Amino acid sequence: MGKQVAQALFRGALAGILLGASVASAGATPEQADKAAQAFNKAFWNASNKSFYKRDGKVGTLDFWLTAHAWESIMDAYQATGKSEYKQQIADVYEGFIRMHGTDWTTNDYNDDIAWWVLACTHAYVITGEARYLTQAKTHFDWIWKSERDSVQGGIWWKNNEHKSKNSCVVQPVIISAANLARALQDDSYRVKAESLFAWQKRTLLDPRNPGKVFDAISATGVIGTGSTTYNQGTFIGSAYMLGHMADARTAADWTRKNMCNAAGVLREAQQGDFAGFKLILVRYVMGFSRKSGAAGAADQAWMEANATAVWNNRRLADDVMGYDWNNPAPASGIESASAAGGVALLSLLVTPTTIAIRPVPQATRGTEPNFVFSGSGKNQGAGVPVVRFRDGFRSADGRALTVQAIQP
Repeated sequence: MGKQVAQALFRGALAGILLGASVASAGATPEQADKAAQAFNKAFWNASNKSFYKRDGKVGTLDFWLTAHAWESIMDAYQATGKSEYKQQIADVYEGFIRMHGTDWTTNDYNDDIAWWVLACTHAYVITGEARYLTQAKTHFDWIWKSERDSVQGGIWWKNNEHKSKNSCVVQPVIISAANLARALQDDSYRVKAESLFAWQKRTLLDPRNPGKVFDAISATGVIGTGSTTYNQGTFIGSAYMLGHMADARTAADWTRKNMCNAAGVLREAQQGDFAGFKLILVRYVMGFSRKSGAAGAADQAWMEANATAVWNNRRLADDVMGYDWNNPAPASGIESASAAGGVALLSLLVTPTTIAIRPVPQATRGTEPNFVFSGSGKNQGAGVPVVRFRDGFRSADGRALTVQAIQP
């Protein structure tokens, strides 16, 4: 099958059914989801500048990385409703961002910021089929992989202007980016990259005494940052289920529900600033995991419905804007757009037709359990050449086919 045909089938399987009938959830209705997106745009969208305000009252401009999440919440609204106004806004947000930041995003010091735009661009490509999004995603992923991967010890550096730590907040979005690109480009080498990073993440930044808890970072000197956030829990769940590691995703989802929610299952995290988009990240990937899990995902669906009910019931009644603390009424002022976007995304994802994949999920090109070999390194190191055994033999993380002899430690 030619790549153009394969890519068209990939997009069509998702985007070609956007106008299908919505499936209502107990925690949200299509009317609520649309109303939430409309309220979000009224409060935060700067149509003349094609950007989002940072805070209600039309204050400031949303940050680089958080704009990617606000953009995806508009994509969610389109996938949930099929409304042309949201599809037009997908293009508008991108054009406004390019006007502000250009097409070379490597000038941003934070590799996780760049990775989130790679992810958002693959989502936009799935919806629209426009090559400009896929080109940007591939270009910037390839740059991260080439210049920001630690080819000796493994992992991805958090910042590109200094290599002092490797953080879950960048490694896991890069895994998901690679998984998306593997299918969008029909290129197995990206799948190998994703699998090799996932193996490093599990070895290095999961709590061995507390299964399901994702550690934050490891410094260049080997010091582990043991904090946990909805951001890191969510991206681990996403990277696990997108690669078919469903047991790992289940363990992380269960740990998150048990340790980061109240008795009703509603997320407790309620900060703004850099934390504003964290819950949005978690709910996106829990919803994707739920869809991927079939009947086994019913509990996750109910969990997300409880959160949707809470954030909607606690919205600011004056304008239907949803706040940053889902357990308490939204304040009269001071809500940041990235915080409000979390509720918008959750309601949209819950009512998105079940025939639409919430995230592009790469098709497996391997057996259920991959076999990893790290050539020239001890088993606890990420060093050497990461290799995955596929059905057709071994491949390196750079996509090269290898003989068995070539990978012996």
